[in-house]
Amino acid sequence: MSVDERRFVPLQPNPAAIPDPFRFYDPELQNASNVEPFNEARYRAAQAKANRLHASYLKQIHSLRPRLAPKTYARFADCRQPLFDSNLLEFTIGDAIGKSLIRGRWRPKTSVEAKFLSFDFKIAHNLSYRGVDALQFDVPAERWFDSFEPENRDISSLLHDELLPAGRNFMKHRFLFVSGATISITFRQVIWVAKRTKH
Repeated sequence: MSVDERRFVPLQPNPAAIPDPFRFYDPELQNASNVEPFNEARYRAAQAKANRLHASYLKQIHSLRPRLAPKTYARFADCRQPLFDSNLLEFTIGDAIGKSLIRGRWRPKTSVEAKFLSFDFKIAHNLSYRGVDALQFDVPAERWFDSFEPENRDISSLLHDELLPAGRNFMKHRFLFVSGATISITFRQVIWVAKRTKH
């Protein structure tokens, strides 16, 4: 094969960059909520499963308590799911001055911040991640619902998020939005600050 021919060999996606399925989320609840005609038995079964998954999630959140600041743990462990249906206002990533030792190598101190606004516009949530090891961000062209017009693409409201252990030293926070967009952050430390808005 010549050099010119090799230029046109399509690259395969990196399997490591493809997000894993969410452990504590089942799309059946959204499917049952939006199907026509509405089937109450299907919806109740989906709601019961969602409740079981959330109870399991809260149990595993408890195992992460030693890794989290008290206020941050309280927000992740809140059964009311304070981030649910919030909108992502801003997502930033950058390198701070200085370096940190991650997995035996010196790396810049990469930090990530995610800012959310609650669905009622009353609470601003700011999540700051330190010791970032990996970041995955996917905004798919195909959307879940037909209401998303091509000229009005947005990330939309948060459908589900889960905080998981990622080995002995790291955690992973994953976000799933109504649009189908996903964010996954692997890190050492997260601080969650919630403040009331002024309006």
